[in-house]
Amino acid sequence: MKQDIKTQSLWEYVARIQEEVSKEVLEQTTDDEYSICLQALLDYLFDLRNMHMDRIWHFNSMDNKYIKLINEALAKRNIFITSNYIHISIG
Repeated sequence: MKQDIKTQSLWEYVARIQEEVSKEVLEQTTDDEYSICLQALLDYLFDLRNMHMDRIWHFNSMDNKYIKLINEALAKRNIFITSNYIHISIG
């Protein structure tokens, strides 16, 4: 018997993948960068979960290597974000 697929909200999906995204991104940083990167991760994923798209676009308008790493990790999980475009496929 096939299990029904339930549609998840963006908040639920980001909350579910946050730990694996964080781990993937933090593994790519040095010990000196860890705290700065962790703060960027927390702020970015909080804003994404809460649909603060103006803040997300602001993060992406800057040339920040941590945001690029976060976006690469999110893209592997079907969330594509640039400075003027967001596409989310969680189906």
